[in-house]
Amino acid sequence: MDIPIDKPLVLVTWLDAKDGQTGWHSLDDIEKEKLATCYSVGWLMVRNNEKVIIMADYSEFEDDKEGGRHIAIPNGKIMNMDRLKDSVKQHEGYRNKVYLDTLGKRTVGVGHLCVEDFWEDDKEYDEKFLLEILEKDLGQAIIGARELMMENDCIDLNEKAEEILIEMVFQLGKTGVSKFKNMWKALSELNYVGASYEMLDSKWAKQTPNRAKDMAQIMKAIT
Repeated sequence: MDIPIDKPLVLVTWLDAKDGQTGWHSLDDIEKEKLATCYSVGWLMVRNNEKVIIMADYSEFEDDKEGGRHIAIPNGKIMNMDRLKDSVKQHEGYRNKVYLDTLGKRTVGVGHLCVEDFWEDDKEYDEKFLLEILEKDLGQAIIGARELMMENDCIDLNEKAEEILIEMVFQLGKTGVSKFKNMWKALSELNYVGASYEMLDSKWAKQTPNRAKDMAQIMKAIT
């Protein structure tokens, strides 16, 4: 469905104040207190040196155009959700019937593995339903990629690198991407060129070479 608003849909990662637990604590523990990491999704309305404003809801009635659930937050890392979805769609393709992927696994929509019991062969499924599943799958991939980034001390990556990791988790799963040990080591050093080489030195690159090359090239070009 086309949304009549010319703004990119983004995911913003930002830091907020965090209260410490009540009671007495050692000074060492107090000094180790961390900020809260927050994630907000919406249309990017404003971005400048001071702040980012995103809006979660949009409505039209006759000639009135209104937005809702907007938030102004300090400048944070912005990931373009539209760009991420377009990349996943380009590499996965879209089919409204169950098919076998390159590994012979039953798949439907945009790269969704048919792990549920209700999928029927030769049945055409509604596009809206399949795209809702894509949103859920991407949400799980974002969570998985973020967990891997934290586990591998890679929390300050460029947003394009993060998008690549999310798409890799979307395709391979969190466990699969966790096995790219040398790639994670390079990313922990912000060595994007080295990470791109390690991406190609993999079984994944042999199974889906065009996709791996495309994503590795983007990783390599990050400055």
